[in-house]
Amino acid sequence: MTAFSRRRFLQASGAAAAPIVVPFLGAQPSFAQDNKVLTIAYNVALPSWDPTTGPSAVNPTIQSIYKAVFDSYVDHAGFAYERGFRGCGLLNAAAELPVGDPGRLVVAGQKQEAEAQFREHLHQLWPGAPARVEETAQHLSFLLEGAMARAGLDGHDGHLKTARRLAIALLA
Repeated sequence: MTAFSRRRFLQASGAAAAPIVVPFLGAQPSFAQDNKVLTIAYNVALPSWDPTTGPSAVNPTIQSIYKAVFDSYVDHAGFAYERGFRGCGLLNAAAELPVGDPGRLVVAGQKQEAEAQFREHLHQLWPGAPARVEETAQHLSFLLEGAMARAGLDGHDGHLKTARRLAIALLA
């Protein structure tokens, strides 16, 4: 016998109700794109890490990578948590897992992805300097993660905002 979970119940009831409800809503069916195509909403080249210079200064819709990465961490720290902000939930969870646990690999992958974003955009700034790109990407990653750890210990986003300013100065 197959276990019937809450999730399975909701899927089944939604699938059963859709043909009845949709005509009353006047909704048209929606069709997905080809499953081999991935569409990303913002396919705009990011011209600068500093939003006070270049096109970013006159067009606030263009966000630089430092802002996209650092500000997502600042925003995370600014949420109202029941027990207060305690840092990166992924790192906190990974600290509870034994070395070699697949969950730790997931966390490591997320941290590597953030560093890869830095690396990708630094390569656009310095296409002929792979060593400089690699070292600076690691520098920014360590700056960001260290600031997140300190922010978690102190319970506020001040260290993350300082890290963002330091990143801007590093790339000026």
